[in-house]
Amino acid sequence: MTKIEKIVLMTGVTSLLILLLCNSVFASVDQSSEDNTLRIGVSKVYDRVGFFPPGTGHSYYQSVILPVNSPLIFVDMNGDMKPALAKSWVNKDDGKTWIIHLEEKAKWHDGQPVTSRDLKFSSEFNRKRDSRVDEFMNEYLDSIETPDEHTLVYKLKKPFSPFLSWLHPAGLSTIIPEHIWKDVSPDKAKESDNMVGNGPFIFEKLDKVRNVIILKANENYFGEKPNVSKVELHMFKGADTMLMALKKGNIDVAGMIRGLSIPSLLSETNIKIAVTPSGSVDNLIFNMRNYPLNITAVRQAMAYSIDYKQLTEIAVLNYGEVGGYAPDVTPDMWWFDETAIKYTRNVTRANLLLNTTGFKDSDEDGIRELPNGDDLSIDLYVPAPDANYIREAELIRNWMKESGIKVEIKGVDYSVWVDEFLHKHTFDTIIEGTTLIDSPFKSAYIDLIYCDMPGYKNESQKFMALVDSMLSETSIKEQKKLSFDIQQMVSEDVPGVSLYSTQIIDAYRTDKFGGFVQLPFDGIVNYQSMIKATRAGSLSLNA
Repeated sequence: MTKIEKIVLMTGVTSLLILLLCNSVFASVDQSSEDNTLRIGVSKVYDRVGFFPPGTGHSYYQSVILPVNSPLIFVDMNGDMKPALAKSWVNKDDGKTWIIHLEEKAKWHDGQPVTSRDLKFSSEFNRKRDSRVDEFMNEYLDSIETPDEHTLVYKLKKPFSPFLSWLHPAGLSTIIPEHIWKDVSPDKAKESDNMVGNGPFIFEKLDKVRNVIILKANENYFGEKPNVSKVELHMFKGADTMLMALKKGNIDVAGMIRGLSIPSLLSETNIKIAVTPSGSVDNLIFNMRNYPLNITAVRQAMAYSIDYKQLTEIAVLNYGEVGGYAPDVTPDMWWFDETAIKYTRNVTRANLLLNTTGFKDSDEDGIRELPNGDDLSIDLYVPAPDANYIREAELIRNWMKESGIKVEIKGVDYSVWVDEFLHKHTFDTIIEGTTLIDSPFKSAYIDLIYCDMPGYKNESQKFMALVDSMLSETSIKEQKKLSFDIQQMVSEDVPGVSLYSTQIIDAYRTDKFGGFVQLPFDGIVNYQSMIKATRAGSLSLNA
């Protein structure tokens, strides 16, 4: 087995090749001298826990929430939707009615049964908590019925072909117990640290002294029970200290490391690397509500100013795909249209486009002026403190200057990111990342609608009509055709542009644990790995 293990994304709506990392030979371990605790390193410190803490993101959801709280369904190693909290489901009325049957044995960690009322309550709670969920439910959801304690009936206003995937963790979740949350105001949800869930692990402690989150195995879990007794998430302020801990054996897994770190790990005898397509794309989003970004030629000129190849080489050490496409578009996905506009660095073309706007560099200082004499200056917001994003922004600033555009870089803490940018849209341009999952349904175009960061949906009724048609279409062939039409439109109107798509790089010690499940979009740090991980020397292969 090689030092670097890779997984590839195949064609099909949700056709994912998922690799189970198993080592056939492990160093002998004296288990009497070691506990059965899996120690995972993450390069971010969470100073609070809960189901809705601000400033966390997808990695927190995968490594903390899902182990504690089972989703309705999950994606298995063949890319198929499989039962979790939902044991079965069926759709009727041409996709307008979805009937979900829940697992009768499921219980919350306090011993109370999980019921259909909890699920209905969760949906209603989430729509009050998150305006994006509310907008989706207003447009598509007619009603939620609970004919008995273990049956849910979702009735839709119109067909929505990816509805089942919206019951996946990235959609209408999070599921919460009504008897605990009924007295909590949705606008105060992020302040609660309550983590009574129904999953394979029980939240035990946030140790702020050691920067460790401790989860213990749930012996009463209704599904497959974990092989380990505990999982410790060791939080590091930087990747360097996390990798040092991995080399010393203080942690067993290092999650989401940078490509720059790989060379230092290749010489380590008991460390292997897993590279996984993340389904994540970093985009430069333009706020079309603001002048002069409401001018198409300005947005196109900015897109032509960027050197996407160099940016990918520097940002992810070529462990990713070069961008230049419409937002959230990557050649890995089944719906990719190779005939749509691909932006590459072309300063001459950028300047010609800007010439059509009448913005000239009258004082010859290298920056064009607006008609009122002000500099053509654009604010670029990036997550802070993140040195990698700052470095990317500096490159973009330098490239834009060659086209006569001044860029002001502004770092913003992620704790205010959602409210300021997704809801209030207080930015000119922003670097943001999206996980595609089952695009084009939930990300490439849904984000443009329900987050609407660029302000694009109000600009193009044709765009909205195409998206509505695609979301109600059940034929894969027609979905693809409509997706191509949308890509052609979006790449020309350029409400944003993809910078690069990334890969997840994880490292793990082969002398400690094996049996990890390598999943696209998550790598090996996921709740299925936590269930199946087995101490070295006692590994049974899971085929």
